Amino acid sequence: MKYICLSLPLFAVFLFTNCGSNSNVDFHEIPNTIEIHKSGLVGDATTFQFEPIDTIQLDAPGNPAITSVQDISFGKDFFLIVDVKQGLLKFDNQGNFLQKIGAKGEGPDEYDVTPAIYLDEKEKVFLVADWGKMLVIAYNLQGDIIGTSKKLPGRPVSFYFEQDELLVIQEGTSSDRANQQTVLVSSINPQTLEHKGLETPLYSFVSPLNRIHSFLRPFGNFKEGSLFYFPRERFEGLTEHQDTIYRKSQDALVPEYLLQFKGFNVADTLHLSYMEIVDDHASILFRYKKKPYIIVLDLANNIPISYQNQLFSKELVRIDYEGFPKHLKENAYYSIIRDEESVEEKNPSIVFSKLTEPN
Repeated sequence: MKYICLSLPLFAVFLFTNCGSNSNVDFHEIPNTIEIHKSGLVGDATTFQFEPIDTIQLDAPGNPAITSVQDISFGKDFFLIVDVKQGLLKFDNQGNFLQKIGAKGEGPDEYDVTPAIYLDEKEKVFLVADWGKMLVIAYNLQGDIIGTSKKLPGRPVSFYFEQDELLVIQEGTSSDRANQQTVLVSSINPQTLEHKGLETPLYSFVSPLNRIHSFLRPFGNFKEGSLFYFPRERFEGLTEHQDTIYRKSQDALVPEYLLQFKGFNVADTLHLSYMEIVDDHASILFRYKKKPYIIVLDLANNIPISYQNQLFSKELVRIDYEGFPKHLKENAYYSIIRDEESVEEKNPSIVFSKLTEPN
C-alpha cells in the first residue's frame, strides 16, 4: 500500500471553556490573524476537497470487531490499531489481522486506557501510552513487551516528536483551584523509558465540563517549529468569538495566531472539537447549529482555504474523531470510515486521501 507511511500518533479531544492563565493574552499583540466567516459555512464557494486515493478494508474474514479506533500508527509492512475494547491490534497492509498484542486489564504488563501509540521501526520498538496507569509501555515489533516506564506526573494522552526529542503530552491530575486542568510535557527515551518533565505545567485552563475519553493532540509542526492549540467550546451569550494558537518557545507558549470567528452572534454556540496542525495547514472539526464542518486553514497566508460539509461526496451528517481526516505525510491523509447504511455491524475502512483544488 504505497501511501502508508510512518505517522505521528493521533490525538483526540478536550472540551473546555474559560481558558486559564496561558490564555489571558492581549489579542492586539498577536502577530497573525485568521478570520473564519459564518458565510463560508452556508455558502457554495469552490474550495479544496479531500479526494480519496486508496482504501484498506478491515472487514476481512477472521478480523476482530473494531469498535472505536483511538489511534493508528503505520509501518512499512504493517500497521497498529488501538481499539477501545480490543486493545492493541496488528494488521498487514491489506487489512488482514496478524495478532493481538498484550491484554487490557489492571494487572502487571497489562494496559488500561490507551489513547496513543508511537512506532519507531528504526529502533524496532513501539510505545503505548497508558492513561489509566499513568505510564508508557514498550514493545518490540513482534509484540513482545520490553519494559514499562516509571509513573508519569500526569495521564499520557499523546506523543509528539520535536527536534530529535520524543515528548509525552499529559493531562494533569491535580490543581490549586476548582475545575482547573493542566497540560504537562515530559521527554522520554524510547529505549530506556526514562522520562524527565517540566517543573511547571505548560498550559492550564478552567473547565466545568467533565473529562471525556477521546483525547487531544495539541501539538503540530510548522516552519521547523511547534504550534500548540486547545479547541474551545463557545456557549451562548459571548460577544466575541476568538481563540489563540500558540507557538512553543523552549518551555513556554507564545501567542502566534488569533482565530476570529466573524458573523456569529451572541446566540450562536460554536464547538471546535478537534484540530490538527501539520506543515502549513491546520484542519478543524467545527460544529455550528449541531452541523459538522471540516475547515482547513492556510497558516502561511492566514486564510481559510476550505469549508466542507461533505467528505468523499457524502454529507457530514455525523463525523467524529474517528472519521476526521488525519495527516500522514506531505499531502496524504487517512480517515476511519464506517458504513452508516449497513444493516449489519461491519468493520470500518481506512480511506486515504489528498487535499486537492477542484478544476
